[in-house]
Order: sequence, then structure tokens, then C-alpha cells
Amino acid sequence: MNWDFDVTGAAETQAFFEKLFPNYMDAAAQALKDWAELVMNAAAKLTPVRHGFLKNSRFVDDVVSTETQISILMGFTMSYAIYVHENLQAHHTVGQAKFLEQPLMAMIDDLIPLMLNYMRQAEERST
Repeated sequence: MNWDFDVTGAAETQAFFEKLFPNYMDAAAQALKDWAELVMNAAAKLTPVRHGFLKNSRFVDDVVSTETQISILMGFTMSYAIYVHENLQAHHTVGQAKFLEQPLMAMIDDLIPLMLNYMRQAEERST
């Protein structure tokens, strides 16, 4: 199946998806949550480890939804995470700098197709 559509605003986008997939927000939210978990699992493999505190502080919050948008917060809770993440000069025997940015950017193009797939599956289950 080919998808070709042109929408210009949030309301038009919402109406488009509601017509195609009545339960699209639930499906999109679940896809976002699953995608965020995949990103964080990939980030964990790249996280520098000295004692394991940073790696073990990773989290993915629940999806927050409104009528027109969904969002999710993910990251690391250790206060020094940003310094380890951004320090390109540091040598790590395990892991690397940009341990979250790299997998996030590598996987960002997978998010919309994943959402569409979840929406299609939800539609198939409802018919």
C-alpha cells in the first residue's frame, strides 16, 4: 500500500488520521513508547561505564497526549550525564560520548513508519 497525502496544519493532520484510523492517537502513543525504549536500549549499549550508575539511570516516561500531540521524555537521571554525553575529548574504555544522540538520530527515521504500522494494526483489529 502506498501513502501519499498533503496536509498543511495540525487540525487538518488530525482530521486526516482520524478518518483513516479512528484510534490513531492510542496506536501512535504506543509506537512512540516502544520506539523510545528501543532508542534507550541502544543508548545503554553506548553509555560509558565506570561504575554503572549512569547506564542504570536511563528512563523512558509514559507518553503524554493531548488532542493534537503526543510526547515522551527519555534520558538519564544522573546529574553528570550531560557532561559525559557532551565531552568529546574524554577517553572511555567502555562506551562513548553522544551515547544518546547517536542512536536517537540513527533511529529517528523509523518513528513515523512505526507509528503508521501500529495505526494499521489497530485499524485491522477494530474491523
